[in-house]
Amino acid sequence: MQNRRRSRYSTSAIGLRLALAAAFALLLWSCSSESESARSVAPATTSSPEPPPETAEPTATTTTPQTPEQTVKAAYLAIIEMYFRRLEQPDPADATIAENHVTPSLETVTKRNLELQKLGQRDRFPSGRPPVPHVESVKIAGSQATVFNCVVDDVIVEHADTDVVVDDSVATYRFRSELQFSRSRWKLAEQVVTMSWPDAKGCDR
Repeated sequence: MQNRRRSRYSTSAIGLRLALAAAFALLLWSCSSESESARSVAPATTSSPEPPPETAEPTATTTTPQTPEQTVKAAYLAIIEMYFRRLEQPDPADATIAENHVTPSLETVTKRNLELQKLGQRDRFPSGRPPVPHVESVKIAGSQATVFNCVVDDVIVEHADTDVVVDDSVATYRFRSELQFSRSRWKLAEQVVTMSWPDAKGCDR
């Protein structure tokens, strides 16, 4: 009787353990199946590549070439500015004289520099800058060019050492300026005064 009770007790305990183990396995299988199902139905996410950054297309810069007349005008204005600037410290041996002038202008400019140098005089500009000619027209014929222009000359001539004024008169001149193309550049050949007025009113009168 004692043995049977033990036997029944042992059998029931084993059965209970087996039942619990089976139930636990079934529970694990159910959870695993749900997880797999969830993974299978979950939508796949793909990362699309970012578009490359937009780059601005380079803008081409175009420079309009100068006309022959504009080239002559620019050369003439540069020559006249250098002529006046040189007379702030006169030097007849300045190499730029021959670079920008041909005879007879070459001789005239050299003589003017020599004259001021010997007298100990120089030019000074009331406004701080030399007179700028107003170019009215340009005509070109081969290697020769004619520039019609007007300039108000308010240059002051003074003694270099004492600043004593020698000449402060003002005048307006209309020039016919002749240029010659020589050694790959335009040079001033001659300045001819066609009209003049003893004032600073310009040529439009």
